[in-house]
Amino acid sequence: MTAPERDELAGGSDQEPVRFPPWVSVVGLVLAVLVGWFVVARTSGGDGSSTSAHTSATSSTASADGPRVAPPSPVNTGYPPLEGPLRQTGDLCVRTPTPGSMVVEFEVENAGPDQVEVLSLSAHLPIGGLDPTGGKAPATSLCGRPVDPATSTVLQPGERVPVSLGFKLPPECPAPYPVQADVALVARGSTPTTQRLALLSDLGGYDFPTCH
Repeated sequence: MTAPERDELAGGSDQEPVRFPPWVSVVGLVLAVLVGWFVVARTSGGDGSSTSAHTSATSSTASADGPRVAPPSPVNTGYPPLEGPLRQTGDLCVRTPTPGSMVVEFEVENAGPDQVEVLSLSAHLPIGGLDPTGGKAPATSLCGRPVDPATSTVLQPGERVPVSLGFKLPPECPAPYPVQADVALVARGSTPTTQRLALLSDLGGYDFPTCH
């Protein structure tokens, strides 16, 4: 009698388990980690974009509806330049010839090494407040002292010329209202230019008829 054949499909206790080489397990683990990382990265990227967009929208709304932060002070561009051959020197007087007018009288000195001619001057008012009526070079007077109308505006190094700026006063007390002067000048061998001189940072310390 022929012995029955062993059922290879059924196996049994004497069936050898299937064994894989060790490197197969390592490769499988690495692949699983890479797939997991890719899925997490994709998910985080989408959420991050949504969060960023939401944050931007929230910030814009807060900026529009909430307290506004004042912008930084403008940077001084230097035009007209504060640096140059001229400087305000000597006496500076503020007078009120009439109750509704003001005159600022001062001296301009050539502090540079070359000859300079003062062509004209005009008022510059950083915050307004006054109504300029014109400048004179040379001035007709300086702090109550008359000035010779023939005084030259061509200045050698170290020379001075009295000048003045006129203003119409406002109805209220003119303070603070800083006052500056833009002086048109030309140096020997150069083209005309403009230099700004800071004269008065605050008119609050002066006595005006409108303050009484």
